[in-house]
Amino acid sequence: MALLAGLVWAFPARADEPAPGLELVLDGWWMAPRGAERDYAFVAPEGGLSGGGEIRALVPERDLVPALRAGWRFPGPGAPQLRLTAWEQETRAAAATGLNPRAVGALLASPDFAIGRSLVDEAAAQSSLRATLVQLEAVWTVAPAAGLAFEAAAGVRAFRFEESYTVRYAANLSGVAAEEIVTSVSDARGLGPCTALGARYGRGAWSLSAGFAAAFAVGDLEGSALDTALLDGTFDRATAVLRPATRTGFVQLGGQVGGSVRLAPRWTLEASYRFEWWPQVRREARFVDDVSQNTAVETGRAVVFEGLALGVRFGAGR
Repeated sequence: MALLAGLVWAFPARADEPAPGLELVLDGWWMAPRGAERDYAFVAPEGGLSGGGEIRALVPERDLVPALRAGWRFPGPGAPQLRLTAWEQETRAAAATGLNPRAVGALLASPDFAIGRSLVDEAAAQSSLRATLVQLEAVWTVAPAAGLAFEAAAGVRAFRFEESYTVRYAANLSGVAAEEIVTSVSDARGLGPCTALGARYGRGAWSLSAGFAAAFAVGDLEGSALDTALLDGTFDRATAVLRPATRTGFVQLGGQVGGSVRLAPRWTLEASYRFEWWPQVRREARFVDDVSQNTAVETGRAVVFEGLALGVRFGAGR
């Protein structure tokens, strides 16, 4: 279970200017990282790869992530709230084709490994993914009319996205046990400004809210891939692709829509749909050239953290 300590921003529990003091939010985010799937093998239904079949993918599971957010609102008309947000999502996944002699295609294999690029007897894959965000921002609240409030935030964000996966292909070559192990690592990290806008409308104890956030971080993106072949457990050959860190910019977007019900003067129950969109934070090297040896094509993909959240807010003077 990963630790999450907030989203990009938070809204006041009432649709008017909130009171100064400490604010705490505890919730659970039922979320999954979309775009982190990995195709690792092709399985034909009845031996051989002709006639169609099924692509097997390694898919991270949806998880319930506990969340904690804290902020301090300064006293005085129009005074901002200083808010610290930090969250970490960690996901692991594993999958396997089972034994299907001459019916499994090794999708990520290099063209020069000992088994032969097309067919293996079985494939097994595992992956780990960790996304970390730390954000400090000032939030201003304006209530121009009864029941209506707007928020604007500005601050700085630091993030890191780490991913690794390993696929093992195995086959029997005339009594010789052959294996190929493909390992890929991707690491993105950056620091930069962030901003957010939100609105809330409420009557009595209930309210509805929505908001949008953006950040631009400048940092490094690096990755590597290693393809190792074994015969009867002995090293045969290896293909390596290394991508040193390159300086790049990351535009990240987030948002939420939800509602809340005030249970007591200081306690509010909240429910919302949330997302964080992080484009081009993955670097993946795929061995796809079956003509030129030791050749890989590098691709990048976006990852979206999204899901439903349910939580409780405690605020000073509520």
